[in-house]
Amino acid sequence: MALPVLRGTLFGPDEVCGFVLGDTCATPFYPGVMWNITMSDTPKPPVKPRVLPKPGYPTIRVLQLTDIHLDIEYRAGADAECGEPLCCRAFDSNPAPNKSREAGKWGDFRRCDTPWTTLEMLFEHLADIKDQFDFAVFTGDIPAHDVWNQTRTEQLSNLERLAGLFRKYLPEKPIYVAMGNHESVPCDRGGFYTFSPFPGFRIVSINSNYGASANWWLMLNATDPQGQLQWFAEVMQAAEDKGEKVLILSHHPPGQMLKPFSWNYYRLVNRYENTIIGQFHGHTHKDELEVFYDLQNRSRAVSVSYIGGSLTAYHDTNPAYRIYTMDGNYPGSSWEVLDYTHYYLDLTRANQGQAASWQKEYSPKEAYQMNNLFPEEWDRLIYRMKANDTLFQMYNTFYYKSAGTSPCTDWGCKYDKLCKIKKARADDADICNDL
Repeated sequence: MALPVLRGTLFGPDEVCGFVLGDTCATPFYPGVMWNITMSDTPKPPVKPRVLPKPGYPTIRVLQLTDIHLDIEYRAGADAECGEPLCCRAFDSNPAPNKSREAGKWGDFRRCDTPWTTLEMLFEHLADIKDQFDFAVFTGDIPAHDVWNQTRTEQLSNLERLAGLFRKYLPEKPIYVAMGNHESVPCDRGGFYTFSPFPGFRIVSINSNYGASANWWLMLNATDPQGQLQWFAEVMQAAEDKGEKVLILSHHPPGQMLKPFSWNYYRLVNRYENTIIGQFHGHTHKDELEVFYDLQNRSRAVSVSYIGGSLTAYHDTNPAYRIYTMDGNYPGSSWEVLDYTHYYLDLTRANQGQAASWQKEYSPKEAYQMNNLFPEEWDRLIYRMKANDTLFQMYNTFYYKSAGTSPCTDWGCKYDKLCKIKKARADDADICNDL
């Protein structure tokens, strides 16, 4: 893919570096490819304070799965340190030279993806708790990380395997999907859509591949590919006109996308903050979030992106899923995210022969002692974690889904993680100045 793109692009080496790596390059960006969508002429309504529902009002619960990365070739006992981008596979040329390098039965913290046995065990568990959620969202990435070896036939087979599990174990549960960057062939291409599952509530699924920094095809034409963000703006205006609330699904978190896509998306979130009740993402494999701020008052938080932890353990993280509780389906519902519960599989214990079971890791209101999950409360948590290292270490533990693999004790590491929460807009150089 790289050679045709580099032959066709007008960028020089510095611009290519800036395009792919953003503000970490000597040339941090490429002004020539900045663009703006056309916003509606309808003035932004006054900001409405978010309110919690009264006790006893109905709720709905939403299961989020993300970044499954199923590897049909995973084999327990294979070399987990094979030196390739993906290990723990049946056809690795050299066997594991010692016990410490053998892949675990249920997965492995090293550069290995999800075994079929682990994925099916998850669905057996979800079938047992199916009364604990009303519908599911999947925020992308079904195949393994063997991108050099993927074909259209195999991608379709992986899609059918996952669909088959939903049909077998959760046949009555609706599922809404966002395209990941590993689904298509070639990767980084796909679709977007909107759907209203309940009156007054709309889901918008964004194809974030059209703004992904790893999508080199965008160096040939990065200006709102497929007109997606213009379409998104029109969908949001229509939702506002109808008084609907919107939940956004996409694979990539907005702060980790190309600057023009990220900045236009950020403008839309600002404009429609009264309408957007939440954003669910994946891609990073970690349990994290991003907070959006008012473009005129950078201290006022306006929205939150929830980045659900991956099912794959690739790498240094336990498999996980989560269930959100939201204001429910009744006239006048706010549809706000009220709380969530994060569940994980302790790979170390499971691979040692103990019971492979999914257990509650935490709920943010309880763990962080939050009053609610409104944007301003998440913003306050950032500064509480800055002042309280015990609270921050709890966040860092949850970041890796209790894998215990990556301590973060010095201020530089702590600053990077806290700043990352505030950076829902790519290459936003000043947003962390007050940390």
